[in-house]
Amino acid sequence: MAFLGLAVFLFIQFYQQEKKIGSTNSGKGGDVSEENFNFIKRLETFQDDLDISRSREELVESIADFCRENFTFDKLTLIFLDAEKKDVAVAAEVMGYKDDFDTETRFSREESLLWKVLDGEDSTHIDLTDASFLDGGRFSKGDTQDHHFFSFIGAPIQTSGRTIGCLVLESFSSGRYRRNEGRNLHIFSTRLGVLLDWWKKYDVVRETAMRDGLTGLLNHRSFVERFQQELQRANRYNEKLVLMMLDLDKFKRINDTYGHLYGDYVLRGTSAVLKNGVRNIDIVARYGGEEFAIVLVKTTKTKSFNSAKRIIQSLADHQFEKEGQEVQMTISAGMAEYPTDGEGMRDLIAIADRAMYTVKGRGGNDVEVGEIPQ
Repeated sequence: MAFLGLAVFLFIQFYQQEKKIGSTNSGKGGDVSEENFNFIKRLETFQDDLDISRSREELVESIADFCRENFTFDKLTLIFLDAEKKDVAVAAEVMGYKDDFDTETRFSREESLLWKVLDGEDSTHIDLTDASFLDGGRFSKGDTQDHHFFSFIGAPIQTSGRTIGCLVLESFSSGRYRRNEGRNLHIFSTRLGVLLDWWKKYDVVRETAMRDGLTGLLNHRSFVERFQQELQRANRYNEKLVLMMLDLDKFKRINDTYGHLYGDYVLRGTSAVLKNGVRNIDIVARYGGEEFAIVLVKTTKTKSFNSAKRIIQSLADHQFEKEGQEVQMTISAGMAEYPTDGEGMRDLIAIADRAMYTVKGRGGNDVEVGEIPQ
């Protein structure tokens, strides 16, 4: 969309919200319009620079960077509704004050300002010095008394007429968002809904391209991209993660004895066992051939070792049966930990691979914890 079209669209939104957001002095409208126009130009630059092929995490990070540069706040919270549980909201990004909650905190529906924003269509600006709000909550009941913010403004984010989340600014100063920043937040959240809708449509196409056609797991290329993203995330939040490399034992005999269609059946079944053995937040991929990769986030080798053993045992216990032919399969696995064993993807894969082949040398059907070569 050309800048003029974007400007017209956003100024219509701005003027429609002029009274609702809190303008009390129309005599200053000229100055405000000029400031908003400058904000729109920065928003246009943000849109031009935004790469919708980015992952959801990278998109959220770009949104946070724009907010940091264009809004004044002591706490900023980007909220998205849970895709499966509409009465649950999740903090996708939190900047500033974090003594009350941080990223990935979940909020169930209750009487609070958060749900007032999510249930509304317009920006909600509240002066928290008003005693009538002291018994309520910003995000959860009682948090207005425990955390002394004086200004709160939230703007819903909508795509195709449906609210998918909101953006909330808070300040320890009173009266912070009565004028320009409150209007700008509404403008930004309105445009953000359009951008997120574009991203979602692109992501459907991208998701199809990311999947292995046989197993439905992430393919090799997508695994590399996601693994890099998780390493960056772990570094950003000072977290650990575990990489598992897995390889089916003696898989060649399946293709040679029962044919490639049976081999495909075994690969699909193995993929399902691996997927069922991890959490929703973990990553499972077909690395190539009969080799798989799993990224266990926010954990260590010590904490996840028993889970890895259960995955190995689950596959050994799984009965593969097709067209009257029954087979038992086993798998070998090696583990490497970030950043203990290495900070780069190649180093971690190499360490996990070596550990996996150590298991192969012992006959398979086990998991080995990798170590940095001496």
